[in-house]
Amino acid sequence: LFPYTTLFRSSLETSGKQVVLAGRYVHPVWGKVSAASYIPYVRPQYSTEADVTVKFDSLMLVLSSSGDFVGDTTLQQRYFIHLLTEKIILNDNGYLYNNSSFAYEPEPLTVYSFIPSPRTSEKLEIRLPDKLGKDLLTRFHNHDESVAVNHFEDYFKGIVIIPDEQQSYSLL
Repeated sequence: LFPYTTLFRSSLETSGKQVVLAGRYVHPVWGKVSAASYIPYVRPQYSTEADVTVKFDSLMLVLSSSGDFVGDTTLQQRYFIHLLTEKIILNDNGYLYNNSSFAYEPEPLTVYSFIPSPRTSEKLEIRLPDKLGKDLLTRFHNHDESVAVNHFEDYFKGIVIIPDEQQSYSLL
């Protein structure tokens, strides 16, 4: 019996883990390893009446880092955040896999850079464009049918976090 086993699977279940794995790493033996994360967004609760005055402040994507990284964490990491143009739909068995992908806008909503802090649980606070936040707030406030509970995922399909392919750094 051998003490170590290598198993190659062409696809691994990745959905429903509540974890974002994104990054790019070049390994001397395995070559380039890259991961992007597709994130659907659940409609938030909103109950303010239309005659109440509201003021937009900001729209933030907040991710809590587990502190786990692979690779050189002294280098600045850069990620592109894009809006999805295709709804995330699970396979017939209710899962997504590491080879699943969905269409997204070619222009990023924003670009986010940071230097990771290994073994710490820092929060990554990524400001998204005010235009998107104001549009969502206006639609929620006006009770626009396009953002109603049964239509929201058709209107706002989610986002994807993509690593900068020009850099070689750790997986987040």
